[in-house]
Amino acid sequence: MAANPGGLICAGIVKWNKAILDFETIDLGQGIHYLKEAHPRAIGEALAGWIQRQKME
Repeated sequence: MAANPGGLICAGIVKWNKAILDFETIDLGQGIHYLKEAHPRAIGEALAGWIQRQKME
């Protein structure tokens, strides 16, 4: 999960991660450091969706 402009993960790392197979990147929108406080619903929904997809495999 990454945000823009992001405090810990720069755009280059996000681009590199998107090139890895079976790797998901979630864009949270605006944010710098406290992403879990700024985007709790988006993070929860992304994790719940990922867990469901893992159960199907």
